[in-house]
Amino acid sequence: MKESLFYASQEIKRAEHLLYVSLKYTRTGDVIHSLILRLIASYDFVIDGLVQINEEKIGELPSSPFAKVAALKKVYEDNKEMQLHLEFYLLLRKISRSKREAFNEFRRNLTVRADLDGQMIEITIDIASDYYHKSVDFLRFVKKHMDT
Repeated sequence: MKESLFYASQEIKRAEHLLYVSLKYTRTGDVIHSLILRLIASYDFVIDGLVQINEEKIGELPSSPFAKVAALKKVYEDNKEMQLHLEFYLLLRKISRSKREAFNEFRRNLTVRADLDGQMIEITIDIASDYYHKSVDFLRFVKKHMDT
C-alpha cells in the first residue's frame, strides 16, 4: 500500500504542476483534460492498493476500475467519506471519456463543457482546482486511515 500511495502522490504533484503552472500560462482545454487524467491516475494507484489490502474481504481481485470501485464500496459501506470519494472518482472517469468542448481558451474564464449522458457540465479553472483539492483530500484520508 505504501508503494501505491507513493505513486499516487507523484501523480498529485504532476497534477499540481498542471494546475498552478501549465494552466496559468496556457489556459487550454487540453491542460484541464490532462489534469483530470492525472487525478484519475492518482485514484487508480490508491484504489489498486486498497483492493490489494482488502483482498481477503473481496475474494477474487477485479480487473476493471468499475469492478474495483464496486468491491471497495461493499468493503467500506459504513464509511460515508470513502463512498463519496469513490463516486467522485467515477465522475472523473466519465468526464475523461465524454465528448468535450473548450470555450474562452487562453483567457481566465476558460470553460470546458463535457456531455455526461446528455447532461452538460461545465469545468472552469476554479472547478478544476476543486477537483484537485478533492483528490488531495482523498489521498490524505487514505493515508490517515491506513496508519491507524
